[in-house]
Amino acid sequence: MKRLSAAVVVNHKKVTNDKGETKPVPLEQAELDQITALVKESIGFQQERGDSLNVTNAAFTVVERVPNEEIAFWKAPDTVSLAKETGKQLLFAALALWVLLGVLRPMFRSVNSAIANAPAAPALAQIEGQSSASIKEALESARLLARQDPKVVATVVKGWIGKNE
Repeated sequence: MKRLSAAVVVNHKKVTNDKGETKPVPLEQAELDQITALVKESIGFQQERGDSLNVTNAAFTVVERVPNEEIAFWKAPDTVSLAKETGKQLLFAALALWVLLGVLRPMFRSVNSAIANAPAAPALAQIEGQSSASIKEALESARLLARQDPKVVATVVKGWIGKNE
């Protein structure tokens, strides 16, 4: 390193008077000398090398804070956001409930009533009077129904079991 140059600006100190008012006051020369010595030590200042250091005291501009107005609870952005999210969730829940109770439930009732009113698998007495070919056709149609819609077959079997208890 050939040469080092540094500049430091130090804010005025705040002093409170008898009335409780606080105002900025420039630092005394002894305080500036202490800060200059501290900075020289921290940056490795060497006069022989031609280093330069400038420490000045200035009042920093402070932006006055305007106190925030208290807004009503229901107008707060967080509350509005929470209300919107809750409203969406309630809307989806109501829509799902409507689909479940208004569409699917009547559909399941009609399927269950159709299953309950459908003639059960041919009883043994009916099978004995039929030919071997018609029994094979009935078994094949039952197998086809079981492959296509196993839930319906399971419901029918559950109904049979429930009747025998």
